[in-house]
Amino acid sequence: MGPALSPLRIALLVVVAIGAVAAGGAALLADETPRPSPETIDNASERYESLDGFAATVETTTRIGNETTHTTRRITARPGTGAYRSVAVGNASGYDVTVSNGTAIWLYDRENETARRLDVDTDTNTSVVMGGEQVERLLRTALAEDNESAAGVSTLPMVSTTRGSAPSGSLAENGSSFDVNVSYRGTEQVDGRETYVLELTGANVENNGTVDSYSSRVWVDTERFVALHQRTNFTVDGERYSVEQRYRNVSFDPDLSNVSFEFDPSASNVTVESGPEITQYDSRAALERNATLSVPDPNVPEDFRFDQGIRNVGETRSLSLQYTNGTASVSITVRNTTESAASDDGTEVQVGSTTGRLRTFGASTLVTWDCDGQSYTVIGSNLGNETAVTVAQSVGCDTVGHT
Repeated sequence: MGPALSPLRIALLVVVAIGAVAAGGAALLADETPRPSPETIDNASERYESLDGFAATVETTTRIGNETTHTTRRITARPGTGAYRSVAVGNASGYDVTVSNGTAIWLYDRENETARRLDVDTDTNTSVVMGGEQVERLLRTALAEDNESAAGVSTLPMVSTTRGSAPSGSLAENGSSFDVNVSYRGTEQVDGRETYVLELTGANVENNGTVDSYSSRVWVDTERFVALHQRTNFTVDGERYSVEQRYRNVSFDPDLSNVSFEFDPSASNVTVESGPEITQYDSRAALERNATLSVPDPNVPEDFRFDQGIRNVGETRSLSLQYTNGTASVSITVRNTTESAASDDGTEVQVGSTTGRLRTFGASTLVTWDCDGQSYTVIGSNLGNETAVTVAQSVGCDTVGHT
């Protein structure tokens, strides 16, 4: 195994860089390069989901300050099913092999001969490839000609853009912690395939001392709408972060008949570690019927709708509710422990009868607080600090007591 970066740094990198739909590049063509038509963008998700298979070698270079790590993985996937296999080539930090059949994910560590199983019962398939709806939203924002169509991309995972008026191609919002502009930069060859080139740039925002000097590019396959090359650079509290990911030897619809998306721990001397069971629900009522923790009933903005509920049962128990208005998102998570919640970072805010902490990471706003042995987290993306705090205050400590 290669040396691992500190968990805090990796967490920051994941939140800000990978969620930023990061990008990478080469020489750009002139502005007169034909742009994709609206009809082409409308079919982006369908073209991605129509793939029977995808295979590539993924090379990732991560730099945080003076620390650099390189990893290479061979991935195969069946888009739209949640089935994928990711195998480390050479030394790698983290698990050597990750296998998902769409309902269970196995994480295998060769050096320690251990494997962990995560049971996932969800309608939303996991994936190791960025494509489909994510790419469609990126293109729509980059090619937007009016304010309304400009909203649709987020700098963080699981969330979209901002609400309200914004310039064409801008993801800004009053109260948001981070501005991101998405622009179209023509087409270019990547690994022998034609791609659309998109550029994301971020600007400092007043009262946001966390992220600055943000820049990102993504090269998207023009036929299958999969990101083939990504690079992101930004600074967090004065420290420089960089992540680059290249897809090489890319194959669309390869023969995967000899690829297994199952993992059998009995085939070798592997110690199986228990992992959490994750279940998704399409309504708050369904989550409440199956939860072992009390389910919050938050006051979210009027235009928000319930997106999904998630119950996680393992060494600790947690549940999450996620809401969206199609352009912004907020999630509320309750855990039956306070071990991971304690932090002196951020700004103190009043949440009901207790004191919480407000923090921002790029476009993400986090409010955390504890109540009688339980921890609570509200995460808003492009939501604005004030709205995130208001949602947290509507939850308070009222849900404590359900076992």
